[in-house]
Amino acid sequence: MATAVIIPDIGHGMVSATIVDWLVEEGSPVDAGDPLLTVETEKVTTDVMSPSSGLLRRIICPVGSEVTPNQVVGIIGELEENLDEFSLGGAGEVSESTQPAEAAAPELERANKILAVPAVKRVAKENNINLTLVHGSGPDGRIMMEDVDRAIDAQKSAVHPVSPAGKTDYDVIPLIGIRKTIAERLSLSKRTVADVTTVAEVHMDEVRRLREQVKVSYTAYVVRAVIKATKEFPILNSSLEEDRIIVHHAVNMGVAVATGNGLMVPVIQNAGEMTLIELSEAINRLGEKGRNGELTQEDFEGGTLTVTNSGTFGSLFFTPIINAPQSAVIGIGKVFETPVVREGRVAVGWMMHLCLTYDHRVIDGEPAVKFLQAVKKDLEEPNWMIETSSGK
Repeated sequence: MATAVIIPDIGHGMVSATIVDWLVEEGSPVDAGDPLLTVETEKVTTDVMSPSSGLLRRIICPVGSEVTPNQVVGIIGELEENLDEFSLGGAGEVSESTQPAEAAAPELERANKILAVPAVKRVAKENNINLTLVHGSGPDGRIMMEDVDRAIDAQKSAVHPVSPAGKTDYDVIPLIGIRKTIAERLSLSKRTVADVTTVAEVHMDEVRRLREQVKVSYTAYVVRAVIKATKEFPILNSSLEEDRIIVHHAVNMGVAVATGNGLMVPVIQNAGEMTLIELSEAINRLGEKGRNGELTQEDFEGGTLTVTNSGTFGSLFFTPIINAPQSAVIGIGKVFETPVVREGRVAVGWMMHLCLTYDHRVIDGEPAVKFLQAVKKDLEEPNWMIETSSGK
């Protein structure tokens, strides 16, 4: 009996996902438990495994389709099975039916004689493509995502001239999955948050000397100092949720990491209970998972405050965007050697700009600046970081 390929519920509030790749071509064999397709949720990219062995007889939802948990996206069966005589039954099974062939995929819609999944229609609508003029290359004339893509390219070529070699002079990157989520959340933050950024100059000579003993990243030192400062200024570790300001007791520290899918902010749970070494290990572990595409939904849950370091890429300072509903984000600039004035004399020292962006609806200027100065002081006199056995 043929078996339906169903999108699993990854959990933790998953609403939808985007199919970014089919790892097996239609008509090719696959074994039970093998990776079959790759989907991308708001936060993670994961593979969906084949529920059974056989041939991938039909791909119902092509690459680019937006799908929901428990939605059927394909059918696995034997070569001799006539899938037109089947309809999708319960529990992921495909069972015999006397219903018309159109019932084989309830997520397909017929409107004005157009046969296409909702995701294809949505993309067509967003790009002003008239589907009645698009030839469907799928079964029974079904319009596939690649058909719409070709129509979009043809429409753009009328506006953007092509080169003599027949190639356009631009590339198109679909705004889907994680990249789309990043765009939507950052745009929402800039529209709704009354953000203000303040900057402090931090002498990093002592941290540099301490790093000869405790060889961890600058990010780990800053995170440790930020955690300590939240004890004195807990309002920085808060969230604005509707008409309530939630001041969190635990510091669940979001640390931005660069991945192939963009900048992500996994969370170190209960970071306030960790030593400098433990924080460094947690940061390194999340960074490695991010680079390998192994971050899960759990890695993003419950963040209360965020630190992001653009100094590793050479940035002097910047104005980071708050990861709402959090109320603050700390940005780290590069550590650089420069002339400094000390006790009326010019000397060479190591400096860093520390940037605090905060939500002025929640945090007033005075505690924000005092918080940043506390972080500055604790970085300029950092020996306490190795004198304590825990983050408490």
